[in-house]
Amino acid sequence: MKQLRLYAGEQEAEDALSVAVTGIGMVSSIGKNREEMWRSLQRGEQGCKLYHDIAGVPGLHLPAAHCDWIDPQAPCSERAIEMATSAAGEALSDSHIDLDAIDRSRFALAVSAHFGDTQFLTDQVNHRSEPSHAWWNSWLPNTGCSRIAQKFNLTGAKLCHSTACASSLISVVMAVRQLLDQQCDYIIAGGMDAVQPLLCAAFHRMGVLAPAGVAPGEACKPFDRGRNGFVLGEGAAMLVLERTSEAKRRGARIYGEIVATQLLAEAAHVTSLDESGLPLSRLLNGLLRRARWQPRMVDYINAHGTGTEQNDRNELSAVTNVFGEHPDHLALSSVKGMIGHTINAAGSLELATTLMAMRDGYRPGTRNLIDREPIGNIDCLGNEGSKSSVDHAIKMSVAFGGHLAAVAIQKSSFENQRAAEPLDPAARIRPSSSQVRAA
Repeated sequence: MKQLRLYAGEQEAEDALSVAVTGIGMVSSIGKNREEMWRSLQRGEQGCKLYHDIAGVPGLHLPAAHCDWIDPQAPCSERAIEMATSAAGEALSDSHIDLDAIDRSRFALAVSAHFGDTQFLTDQVNHRSEPSHAWWNSWLPNTGCSRIAQKFNLTGAKLCHSTACASSLISVVMAVRQLLDQQCDYIIAGGMDAVQPLLCAAFHRMGVLAPAGVAPGEACKPFDRGRNGFVLGEGAAMLVLERTSEAKRRGARIYGEIVATQLLAEAAHVTSLDESGLPLSRLLNGLLRRARWQPRMVDYINAHGTGTEQNDRNELSAVTNVFGEHPDHLALSSVKGMIGHTINAAGSLELATTLMAMRDGYRPGTRNLIDREPIGNIDCLGNEGSKSSVDHAIKMSVAFGGHLAAVAIQKSSFENQRAAEPLDPAARIRPSSSQVRAA
């Protein structure tokens, strides 16, 4: 689609319909902050390790991607909240918004739910007079959202969605709607999660987790025919969003502009997916229409990419349906082979990664992808990333319960776009002539 030259007034009207990302904070198993994690992704570092009695479940030995520097004895909810407040603080600092100079009742939050913990129950069964941790941290899934508001004295609306592993991407969608509806002027959107004992046991019983008998660093293999299932991870990502018109007016530096969002559902089963990819195809087609993009405009798709058979087939089928068999300009990848599946945090962590790819012109590789699933011929960046301008990108999430979400982002105008940072000297960069495609 040819981009139109707009008069000043028309440009302002366009800006009023988009939302700018002006701050990012990230925490994961491979980085304590945004830039550390991003450099680790460039190097293809692994956060996955083998844990015995994972999350305190006796006899359950599994690979996982933990944030090992956070107190391992703390309940997972406490760990998740610590990651969330850290990421939120980094995002706020990165946005350069002077909180003392704004109306904080116009600063909102859309932060996903997090899983609770059983520690409070254990305390009660053991007849402790004082629980070791506040019960609301374990049993109110909106506590992380509330704690961020308290820490930074933000008194705008607070939204908290629990929609499985689409939760934090749906939080971003809801944040965009709050801004465009003039409900707020600024908003923090994102999610957090830590490895939780009941979830570990349930997913293990379902048979969707990679087993202990493989090398931890090779356990999660998105889009590879030798996949073993996914690896649980933990982390958090928070994004500061504001209307693009306001961000430009205050001279903010912009990672990218959210120009469209789309939500749909699969309605067949709680955990199974339509392997034809048709519901996800409808999601992507709807997103393109809302963004007013042609498929050929999209440079990069950050996939959900769990490394399970149904998810891999679903996503590859849908992307092939919408974008064709082998568009040379398009690449798709999943970072879960490095950071694991962070459940409620996954959508925002991976959207933040996509925005970093846009800033620096580097599309991260799909770690452990050697023998690609033979559906379509889209380049899945097997094991190495690629240097390429990312002007238009999509992040999508596919969650248990049938929740489908997608976000379209594009570069801002030259004077507002964040300047690219040099890539890590050890970044895994594939030769431009090489591609790993289906056999």
